[in-house]
Amino acid sequence: MSEIRIENLKKTFGNFTALDIPELAFDEKSYLTVLGPSGSGKTTLLRIIAGLENADSGRMAVDGKDILDSPPWKRSIGLVFQNYALYPHLTVFQNIATPLIQLKMDHSEIDRKIYEISNIMGLDDKLAKLPKELSGGQQQRVALARAVIKRPNILLLDEPLSNLDAKVRVDLRDYLKKIQKDFELTAIHVTHDQVEGMALGDSMVIIHKGKIEQTGKPEELYRHPKTRFVSGFVGEINIIDGKTASMLTGMQISTDIGIRYEDIIPDLSGPFTGKVVENQFMGSRRMFTFLYNGTRMRCFAERDHLSKLQGELKFRVANENLIFFQQLEEEEEN
Repeated sequence: MSEIRIENLKKTFGNFTALDIPELAFDEKSYLTVLGPSGSGKTTLLRIIAGLENADSGRMAVDGKDILDSPPWKRSIGLVFQNYALYPHLTVFQNIATPLIQLKMDHSEIDRKIYEISNIMGLDDKLAKLPKELSGGQQQRVALARAVIKRPNILLLDEPLSNLDAKVRVDLRDYLKKIQKDFELTAIHVTHDQVEGMALGDSMVIIHKGKIEQTGKPEELYRHPKTRFVSGFVGEINIIDGKTASMLTGMQISTDIGIRYEDIIPDLSGPFTGKVVENQFMGSRRMFTFLYNGTRMRCFAERDHLSKLQGELKFRVANENLIFFQQLEEEEEN
């Protein structure tokens, strides 16, 4: 078990408040992603959980025991960094073995554990190589293997995929989920990449300016964001003024609303007409930028649908997925 509960956690740097979290919980044996822009406090939170940074005040309990004052080596935590942090003079085998050697484990047991994890991570034929002989994705797999080899209760990942190419990031996401499930870890993954956060997370935490904006399952945050910031940080969204929103929905709307790009649907028989200003090919789909009632909007379409369209765009709106910001803001104030 490794449930983590945080209460009244505060961290400042001089006059700057980096974190102010009244309450936050991470469920055991789950993959949890923490998202936020640069400077939001997400890495500071991870470092406090790891014991690499001291909080000014608060409580952090793992399975009911406060560990905020415990040193890092007593926290049963594995840590994976953005820059791999491998020993350049050691082979892959030796890098992965480092935590076990520090535990003075028997050599035969070390061999067994390394061959087991290298098989899971697809590193069997790389054990004799040095880090400089590996690709970025392979190096990060070595770092991940080293972090989990001693079976920690908690795995912390600080932007582990940000230095990798797009395809390698997707491949490594599969390894991360497999390791978390097979080893039954509580994984906390910090990232600024919304797609990465939604793809990996059983639950998500959105941090902005040191405060928690919203927590919940990816689908919940995407479809029911509580703040305007969350709506724009988790997925693409059009912000529509009340007058234009009223025209599109047939309702009386006096404030801005949000409409996801995919909820504006190109339709040759649609009731609305926009003037196309951009038609961009994006591989599996196209993205149209158009003007309606003077409002700049965007939508997606299948890549071959209306591919030559340059003038007018007929469309309809999925009214059931509208996001009403004023209503949400009033609920928060209450």
